[in-house]
Amino acid sequence: MEQFATLEMLATFSSMVMIVFSIVAFTKELKYPKMLRTDYYSWIVAFLLIAYNQLMTSDFKVSYIPLYAISAIFVSVSAGKLSDKTQSK
Repeated sequence: MEQFATLEMLATFSSMVMIVFSIVAFTKELKYPKMLRTDYYSWIVAFLLIAYNQLMTSDFKVSYIPLYAISAIFVSVSAGKLSDKTQSK
């Protein structure tokens, strides 16, 4: 089971989108995430995962935080569109 979700998976855009989509879909009805709009909650999840991945692979730099934030926007928007597609049926 340790090979199911790996740091290498977090490094690819499509895997990151799927992971963010899954985490948000599974946890968005909890008390605190429910207080936020799903778009913002999705961005927070994406940002934390990107920062975690960079930290664990020793690539984390404080000066890159704005890039992590921008990357999280792309991941979050893509996960949101995926959610729209799965719910539009």
